[in-house]
Amino acid sequence: MKKDLSSYVMNTEELIRKLQGSNLFAECPSCGGEFKLSKSLLFDGRSLPRRGCRETEGDDGGAEEKVTELKNRKMRATLVAENKPRR
Repeated sequence: MKKDLSSYVMNTEELIRKLQGSNLFAECPSCGGEFKLSKSLLFDGRSLPRRGCRETEGDDGGAEEKVTELKNRKMRATLVAENKPRR
């Protein structure tokens, strides 16, 4: 008898619970340091956990400045492209 494919698929919440209960380590992509997954804040990205919301409250990470810089870069690129002679 074949098993249904859904019996092999783990839902996101179950995966997060298993990782939090594991003895696995991960590596930070920024600094290369190792940390224990069971001690980290894991979430699926669909909603920010309460702890994450409190920690990021009032901190947009400089998003407004980044948007302004991107708009300026786009404008400069457009002006340069418009001034280039056509081949």
